[in-house]
Amino acid sequence: MSKMWDEVGETKDDSRPTKDDEGRHVCKAKRIKSKSGDSDTEDRATAELKKHLNYIKMDNQKMQSCIDACEACAASCDQCAEHCNGKSEMVQCEKLCRECADACRKCAEECRSMSSTASQTAQQCADACRACAEECEKHDNETCKKCAEECRKCEAECRKMAA
Repeated sequence: MSKMWDEVGETKDDSRPTKDDEGRHVCKAKRIKSKSGDSDTEDRATAELKKHLNYIKMDNQKMQSCIDACEACAASCDQCAEHCNGKSEMVQCEKLCRECADACRKCAEECRSMSSTASQTAQQCADACRACAEECEKHDNETCKKCAEECRKCEAECRKMAA
């Protein structure tokens, strides 16, 4: 368990940085004052700040991976939906591709804006990607195969983001 420094140099128990109402990380050590001015206090506070910044960096990397996968998936789903458009045997494929593309765009946008609901949207996107991939895998054409592959990648990234 880590120790966080409060405003007068005393410690509080806290296992990791917390998130605010918007889902952004906040550091509990707003001001650091050492009673004695010793460097040990400052070293511990610096270590806690570095730890906090690593959590933010990990979240940003996870979000960027999710955004990249969503954008690639949305583009692939749009192409697949166009390919399926007007073909009576491909109505369900077209429908799921359009729904998946919409879910991917929404997830990417929420991740970009660091919305507090980004993880819920990522879960919904993962579900849409799974359904689209399952449908596209039923069809024997390159467009559907590529779409299914992108959907599986996006599903995996969105599940990481939702976790």
